Amino acid sequence: MIFNSATRSLEHVANERRHVMSAIMTSRQAAELDYAFERNRWTSEDVKKLSQGNILIQVLSVIKGYAEVRILKHVIDCKNYCYTPHDGCRVQKFRKGGLFQWDPKKVELQVFSNGKSDRYIARNEIQEEIESKPVLNANVLAYLLLYPKLIPDEWRGKNVHFPGTIYYINGLSDVMLYLCEVKGRWAWLYTEIKSCFWSEESVYAVMKK
Repeated sequence: MIFNSATRSLEHVANERRHVMSAIMTSRQAAELDYAFERNRWTSEDVKKLSQGNILIQVLSVIKGYAEVRILKHVIDCKNYCYTPHDGCRVQKFRKGGLFQWDPKKVELQVFSNGKSDRYIARNEIQEEIESKPVLNANVLAYLLLYPKLIPDEWRGKNVHFPGTIYYINGLSDVMLYLCEVKGRWAWLYTEIKSCFWSEESVYAVMKK
């Protein structure tokens, strides 16, 4: 009888919890939240920490506009996921990095074909060059678009490519994303790796050795 009573008690508590959750969140909202966690690269351990203590009170303060988030370190994950800008975009190649704490002094912009700008460069020549360099992937581009104040002033007027990620986009293969200013605002565009004239404004980002 003690076992049955305890079992009924636990079931009662579980039912009460389900009732409270249903009053706060519908099953559809729960699914949306689960998808949001996945989309923003949360792990089950992260979700568990979120439910502990009064962290959710602090999050709610941000949502209601009573507080703001202050990032202590700009750490970019260049390994555990691959940035895709939209649904019509598929990853062709992905050069994994690690966790990169943003420091523009550690990044170098190089002109395609080893600095020989404004000349015709063959496609295979560009591909070989990219393969031989410690190029940054598009995760860095995505992060910089979230925090454009991190982008160095020296990058203005340039098309900064991130060939560590190569895509299929709109029926094209061997596509790179690049960072540039459009009407005074930073944005991403894309270009196909192909044989053509590459100007000195077309550069790519590599890690300094």
